[in-house]
Amino acid sequence: MSPGRAPFTLRRPRWTGSGSGARRRLGLVALLCGLVVAGCSDAPRDRVVAGEVEARVCVRRTEDGDALGDLEARVVISDNQTIPLLGGQAVCAYVPPGSHSMVVQSLDPYDPSSRDPNAWASETIRFDLKEGQKAEFAVCGRSDGGGRASAAWVIQAAGGPAGGPRCG
Repeated sequence: MSPGRAPFTLRRPRWTGSGSGARRRLGLVALLCGLVVAGCSDAPRDRVVAGEVEARVCVRRTEDGDALGDLEARVVISDNQTIPLLGGQAVCAYVPPGSHSMVVQSLDPYDPSSRDPNAWASETIRFDLKEGQKAEFAVCGRSDGGGRASAAWVIQAAGGPAGGPRCG
């Protein structure tokens, strides 16, 4: 050891230790991690607007082949919500309780010159929802059996009728 220098001693870093400050910091970190995890959860939460719990409409679009898969379809709900949906996607939207209607529209996927955003359209379906209720639907292109879908989208309630058009 050289003259005039203090001997080297190892010290604990200031952030470790068993004191109350270390416990407080550890507790704060655990709390923050818990809040982040809870906030990132995809668990559905009820949404309350003007004192009533809103209902949800969920739409799943089947994985379409050929020209339909990349074509954006627009789900238009009667409360003025328009939701873009590609093949294989699913989405939910909050709506006020009550009577609603829904239609799916798009360009014609088999006409490259199509500029009409409503060239393909489903029939309008109507449904009623109570507070906190969830309605689920599937959307697919209707096949005419020749490999090309006819000029319509099909909206089907989840589980759909046994004899009706099937969305996979």
